[in-house]
Amino acid sequence: MRNDKRSALTIGGKGAKGGQDTNAAIVGMQNLQSQQAANANIERNARLNYGKNLIQGMFEGTPSGATPLDLSSITRGNAPSQITVGSANPAMAAWIAQHPESAYANPYPAQNAAAANRRAIGSSGYTWGYGPDTGGETSYAIYDPSGTMVDSATNLSDLAAAKIYTGGDPNTRTGGFGDDFYNKYRQSMLDYYLPQEGQQYGQARSDLAASLARAGQSESSTASRLLARLSQQDQLNRAQIASNADTQTGQLRTTIAGDEQSALNQLYSTEDPSVAANTAGNMVAAANLSKPVLNPAGALFDPITVGVGNALTGFLNPNAYINPNIASASTPGGTKDYGVVRGTT
Repeated sequence: MRNDKRSALTIGGKGAKGGQDTNAAIVGMQNLQSQQAANANIERNARLNYGKNLIQGMFEGTPSGATPLDLSSITRGNAPSQITVGSANPAMAAWIAQHPESAYANPYPAQNAAAANRRAIGSSGYTWGYGPDTGGETSYAIYDPSGTMVDSATNLSDLAAAKIYTGGDPNTRTGGFGDDFYNKYRQSMLDYYLPQEGQQYGQARSDLAASLARAGQSESSTASRLLARLSQQDQLNRAQIASNADTQTGQLRTTIAGDEQSALNQLYSTEDPSVAANTAGNMVAAANLSKPVLNPAGALFDPITVGVGNALTGFLNPNAYINPNIASASTPGGTKDYGVVRGTT
C-alpha cells in the first residue's frame, strides 16, 4: 500500500479550505504514462526476442547440450501476491475516486515487478512473476539470471508453455536444418544417379571393347584414344550429376531460408510469438518432407563408332562393294576373280 503525505494536501478538492489543487497530479500522471509506455516497450521487445529465438531454434537448431527450462512451477497458486494501493486508506481512496487521472490511482505499483516479488524457477537462476505496469492488462514475465525479461504473457498458461533453452555450447547446434540435413538431401541424389551412370559406363566400355575386338584394334592407339574419350565422358557425367545435386540442394536452402524469414516477418507484424511459431512449425514440418526431384537417367554416353582396318573398309564404304560377276583382267584364261569395283556398275 502506498501512503504518501502529499495526498493530504489535495484532499478536499480545488478551493476547499486547507488545501489547494496543484498540477502535481497531472505531472504525476504524465510521468506514470511515460513509465508505462517504457514498460510496454520492454515487454514488446521481450516477446519479439523470445519469438525470434523460438523461430530460429526451429530452423537453425539449438545450442548443443542445451536443456529446456522447466516451467512447471508457473501456476496461479504459486504466483506472488499482487500489491495494490489506496484501499487501506479511506481518505486516499476517496481522493483517488475524485482524481482518476492521478498517478496515485495506479493500482499496480512497481513493487509487483520488483525482483523481490518474484518466484525462483528451480536452481536455474531464472525467476518469474508479474511484469511491469503497462497501463493495460496484468502481465506475467520470466526473467533471466541477470534480471532481463525474456518472455511476457497476460496468461499464465501461455507463459508456462514457453520454450526457453539454457546452457549448451553456443558454437555448435543440434536440430533444425543444419549441414547434416542438406548433406543427406544431396547424397540421396548422388545415390540415385551415380549407380545408373556407373552401370551405363560399364556397358559402354564393354560395347567399345567388343567393337575394337571385331575391328582388330584392341591394342591399337585408336583403342587408347577411344577409351580415353569414354573416360572423359564418364568424368563429365559424374561432375554434372554432382552439379545438379548442388543446385537442388542450394534451392532447398534458399526456400527454407525464405520460410524462416516469412515466419520472422509475421512475428514482427503481429507481435504474437505463438502465431508466428505455429506458422514456423508448419513450414518446418513441410521442409522436413522435402525430397529431391529424381527421374530415371537417360542415355548418358554418346555412341562411339570404331573405325576398322583396311581389310574391312570395303564392307563399310557404301561406294565400294564386291562384284562377283566381273573377271579380273590379270587372270589368265579369263577365269573369274573377285575384285573391288569403285563406283557403280
